Amino acid sequence: MFRLYFKRAGRRVLPLSVLVLAILCPSGASATSKVFLTHGETRLGFVSVRDGRVTVRGEDRLFQHGEDAVHRIEHVTGESSLIGKDNILLRETPQKLTKTLIALPKGCEVNILDRTGEWIKVEAYGGQHQGFVSAEELSDTVLFNPPIRADIVFKAPPPSLKEKYGAQEPKPVDIDEILTSSPFHQMFNETSFGGGIRSPLDRAREEAEKQAEQAQIQSSSPEGAGSSAPTHEEQLSQPVEPKTR
Repeated sequence: MFRLYFKRAGRRVLPLSVLVLAILCPSGASATSKVFLTHGETRLGFVSVRDGRVTVRGEDRLFQHGEDAVHRIEHVTGESSLIGKDNILLRETPQKLTKTLIALPKGCEVNILDRTGEWIKVEAYGGQHQGFVSAEELSDTVLFNPPIRADIVFKAPPPSLKEKYGAQEPKPVDIDEILTSSPFHQMFNETSFGGGIRSPLDRAREEAEKQAEQAQIQSSSPEGAGSSAPTHEEQLSQPVEPKTR
């Protein structure tokens, strides 16, 4: 019934049923296992085992540990299970004497796609491989390194970043508020650069205007009325006597 294939370059690529399952059942969407480490900590997430390394894909982080650092792995939630024995062969069809696709190590988490009697169709490594394993080869608890020390107390899994800090919503940034609250803002205004860059001519003109204002104040006061120096206009209005040789 579902034997429709896509053809590309004259070769069959993937059956249509596999593509439909990949869309409806994304890999690792609801799978969760708990990894107990020999030093007392635990990790929570989707678990894969390859080349002697145990990788835990959490909600927002990846953790990787050696097999010798793992005490046991327990399946918690989701339509998935764990490979209960070492180097289980993933078979192409639900038969014992059939083509093998890959060897799955102990503790690797697989998503369950379908059940046919004692055979279970699973996908491993995020949907990279699909095949059949026997029901007795799956387990919800896999022991890695027994015995364990009696004095070890396993800790709760670390919280995810979302649980630890909450949902961080972006806030609008007010540039003016940031600039005015800066400790350099007042120091910048107190310098000559706060009003812009001034040339030496501008500074000389400002100094002359200040001196003119002071002279005008002194001339208008009764004490300095008689002894005030002539202004620039008065000096220009006085006749200039020719110099004798």
